[in-house]
Amino acid sequence: GRKRAGPEALRRGAGGVRNGTHPPGRGRCPFLPMRQVRRENRMQTYRHGGEAMEHTQIAVDQQELVRIRRELHMYPELGWELPKTSGLVRRELDAAGIPYEADVYGKNSVVVTINPDMDRFTIGLRADMDALPITERNEDKPYRSRHEGIMHACGHDAHTAMLLGTAKALYAI
Repeated sequence: GRKRAGPEALRRGAGGVRNGTHPPGRGRCPFLPMRQVRRENRMQTYRHGGEAMEHTQIAVDQQELVRIRRELHMYPELGWELPKTSGLVRRELDAAGIPYEADVYGKNSVVVTINPDMDRFTIGLRADMDALPITERNEDKPYRSRHEGIMHACGHDAHTAMLLGTAKALYAI
């Protein structure tokens, strides 16, 4: 069997898709069609290439993700100076009971390893958390940037909120 790439190997760039390219000798990754999420967690079996696959559908609280995204949007930070942003991520993970490593792989980094004992394969998911030095013009929005000359015009606030939702869903399985 294949060996699982841990956080150290992922930091070096081992395994998975990196910089938009696939590792040498591997084809494109097949993706399953998206399924509508039900309100309760339940097990389903789908057929993919003749092989039965079971998975659990997890309900994700969209309003919670919107709340997180808006809080991130209000307090953008530049570059690697992300104490409030990484603090929010750690706070959300603590509230969900999800273990993580902070500042181990870089300043303000937060790394969650779900199911560390699984030896079949590893999937790495990541999100940038920094903002851009741009003045926000959305004066009518209650969640507009509170930091003059800095805003999340790049979507990193949404990416971070979505990754927190993904971590919570995967941890619940």
